[in-house]
Amino acid sequence: MRLRITALKSEMNSQNAYKSVGLTNTAYEREIQPLSQFLIKFNSFNRRNNMILYKLDEYNPNYTNEIFNGNDIKNFDVYADDARVGSVVNILVDENDARFRYFIIDTGFWIFDKQVLLPVGLARLDYDNKHLFVSKLTKEQVKNLPEFSESLAIDNEYEERVRGVYRPLVPSAMSGILGTPAFYNYTMEPYFYEMNDPNFRTYEENLRNKRN
Repeated sequence: MRLRITALKSEMNSQNAYKSVGLTNTAYEREIQPLSQFLIKFNSFNRRNNMILYKLDEYNPNYTNEIFNGNDIKNFDVYADDARVGSVVNILVDENDARFRYFIIDTGFWIFDKQVLLPVGLARLDYDNKHLFVSKLTKEQVKNLPEFSESLAIDNEYEERVRGVYRPLVPSAMSGILGTPAFYNYTMEPYFYEMNDPNFRTYEENLRNKRN
């Protein structure tokens, strides 16, 4: 049967493809058509959920004035529970819906200028002192984060490695099975991607309005 499926897939657009591989109309409807319909739905799902991320200053070069009302999030110092662990150098924006997804954190010299990602929902911001706090995060966990770089192609596999480090910080975090690459969606884990800070929610809304 596998050979027949393989042969038929190459001729799927032909109205009489099932005949060319020796299948009856009934066999086609019972065994092949459901498979082809699943593949169509699966590919459509992947296209809708293709997560393309841009750095904020590339997505909107004038973001400081147009989105942040003259403020900026860059150079905020980032603190874990036990120490300062770096500073914010940029934000990654979801192309699909113009939502903030990750802070890009430069860890500095303590781990060789490594850059890592922080899901925006975990951040608590102190605008007066330009500090960003992540509750329960430790320096050891930061060391375990996969490195981010300009040349990196961010895909679901990479993002799942990032989320895997942060899930122990969230009591309600669900199992890593959510990270199955083909089916992951940011709405599955709102504790990572929903903004808690009212000012930052306003900035995100500004970005979405500007996009529209």
